[in-house]
Amino acid sequence: MKYISKKESTLLEVLGEMFPDSSKSTLRAGLKEERVSVNGVTEKNSRAVVPEGAEVSLGHRKKFLPYGIKVIYDDDSLVVIQKPAGLLSVSTDFESEFTAFSALKKYYAHKNVQVVHRLDRDTSGLMIFALNKKAYDFFKIKFELHDVERQYCAIVEGIPVSEKGTWESYLYEDGNYVVHSTHNTELGKQAVTHYQVLGSTKYFAWMDFRLETGRKNQIRAQARDSGHPLVGDEKYGAKTKTKRLYLHAYRLTFEHPETKKRMIFSAPIPESFYKLVKPRIDPLFVGKK
Repeated sequence: MKYISKKESTLLEVLGEMFPDSSKSTLRAGLKEERVSVNGVTEKNSRAVVPEGAEVSLGHRKKFLPYGIKVIYDDDSLVVIQKPAGLLSVSTDFESEFTAFSALKKYYAHKNVQVVHRLDRDTSGLMIFALNKKAYDFFKIKFELHDVERQYCAIVEGIPVSEKGTWESYLYEDGNYVVHSTHNTELGKQAVTHYQVLGSTKYFAWMDFRLETGRKNQIRAQARDSGHPLVGDEKYGAKTKTKRLYLHAYRLTFEHPETKKRMIFSAPIPESFYKLVKPRIDPLFVGKK
């Protein structure tokens, strides 16, 4: 259900207008379940101020698949999931059974599930899968044209000198599946990442990334090259040993293949990120349009 706010109010007040017969505890439960969005961005704070004219939506209850996968949204064309860290997106030479793709193929057995893009095994966050060939072809073109906006947050070792900037390099993968930078434009593929530092401590910094291209291990390799590898990323030079890689794909913005409507999805950032660094700017409002 969608509703346009008639005046500036708290989110709980707006939900009360949308569902006058529901108790406040029921409305708060919808917020806790991450079913409420304001102008396309998930909001859990009942006291958040909703401006006049904002679109407030209440989505369906999330579906939970095997391996900790959450279905954020689905329709006849696509499905958006939240992948946990530690799960492969698709099969590899070493693992073919326990992947996000295999879980979706089983759950949507009547659909033609196809991979649109990937996340590293140790990266958590949002992914799109197409549910028919028309949608797959549409997204393939959109990704080639860089018309799908992907935002990530990460905790890195050290503090970058520049608070904003762009990393641009040519990347290639060696025989040991490690990605490197090169000046040889025929060997490597162009990789462009825009970044912003949102907060820091003595040892770590919270960085926000917006991908212009989507190369394998792009952020991880370029972060290493900058001298600030991601926390927990020993493969790319990190000295810190942690239970997970501190990289999370928290926002996706794209045009729907059928309706052509602009869609925005966000995934809650793991609490472990905030325990290392408290950002001075709320990441969910960075780059919001």
